[in-house]
Amino acid sequence: MLFSVSSIFITLVMSTALILLFELFIAQKNLIRFLRMDVMILLAIVIIVRLLLPFEYAFTITVPFPWVMNYIRDFLNFKLSASFSVLNLLCLIWGIGILVQLIQYIQNIRKCNLIFSILKDSSVHKCVSDYIEIPPKFNYSVWFAEDIESFMVIGFKKVIFFQK
Repeated sequence: MLFSVSSIFITLVMSTALILLFELFIAQKNLIRFLRMDVMILLAIVIIVRLLLPFEYAFTITVPFPWVMNYIRDFLNFKLSASFSVLNLLCLIWGIGILVQLIQYIQNIRKCNLIFSILKDSSVHKCVSDYIEIPPKFNYSVWFAEDIESFMVIGFKKVIFFQK
């Protein structure tokens, strides 16, 4: 594994292309029906892994662009102080961004769990098997609550919420 300026540049270009492709799939409803959700999930995982691990591996093919990479390398190696370059600054900003987004994600999970616990206390609990005959594998909980405007599933809980 090699971490270099060219690996960051390649990661940015490839991730941008994959994100644009992902956005195209989301915007075009016909493509989602054609490709199925498995492809969308796989594409999202590839984007996330590529962004989190911007390294050049032994099996990757690196195409040299000296007329582009030299200027980018010179800019990124520009010293802002004695031992701090633009590349160090960008990596620091990238790491801070990862931490900020991780904190926001954890806060969203806590909010989701708080909403779930509030709805758990104020809802009527039933099961899908109370209404239709289904295998026990698919017998999910169905909760009826007054605070819900339309049916929904919150988080990864196997509970279906309905309006009372």
